[in-house]
Amino acid sequence: MPAVRQIWRYLRTGLVITCALLSVATYLLMVRSRTISDKAQRSHSWIDESGAARSTYFGLWSGHDYIWFTLDRDRLGSKGRGSWMNDYFVEAQRSGGRAVWQFSSNNNLHEYFLIDPFEGMTHRGPVRWGIWPRAKPELDFTSHGMRVAVDHRLLAILFAIPPAYVLLKLAIRWQRLRWRRNRSLCIRCGYDLRATREKCPECGYGPVIDSTADPVDRSTHSSTIPR
Repeated sequence: MPAVRQIWRYLRTGLVITCALLSVATYLLMVRSRTISDKAQRSHSWIDESGAARSTYFGLWSGHDYIWFTLDRDRLGSKGRGSWMNDYFVEAQRSGGRAVWQFSSNNNLHEYFLIDPFEGMTHRGPVRWGIWPRAKPELDFTSHGMRVAVDHRLLAILFAIPPAYVLLKLAIRWQRLRWRRNRSLCIRCGYDLRATREKCPECGYGPVIDSTADPVDRSTHSSTIPR
């Protein structure tokens, strides 16, 4: 069990540090997103057994004070070969069925979605989303897309909660230890140690206080002990 507690302690510490770094990174992205959009996208195109061109697209990018998550799944049947949507087949043949990652940064003034980046989204607020199916029966084309946009400030606050909680606990603990030490109390259980200064007779913790410290008259202090 001690090993399990140690592992859990390491995991918890790693999670808190990761959340703190993500909070800072999200704030920096918020400042940057007002002029520059940063994108990471993964596209995968292939031709299935029926001869239809299929593609999946996942995009994660920061721009216009939001972080965007985009997911698209498209299928173009053989009827669409040679049509104005023939790019699906061209891309599937060019990629050879392999997934492709791309990373880029662009000026917001040149973004194609600058007209209305929230078009088709169903909510106005710090979290926005849109889900839309598309179909063109004459070309045997179907598409399912989803887009979620989250305000940078909301994400930064959410990521900051775990480290803020840990800092608050440390501050309370430090204040409690200081309060007990100043009143000659055991720093672990709060037992009165004016009669002994080597080891707490209640919990066995020690040495617990400075043996050179002057005893404190507890009658002049509040009897309420912080827990």
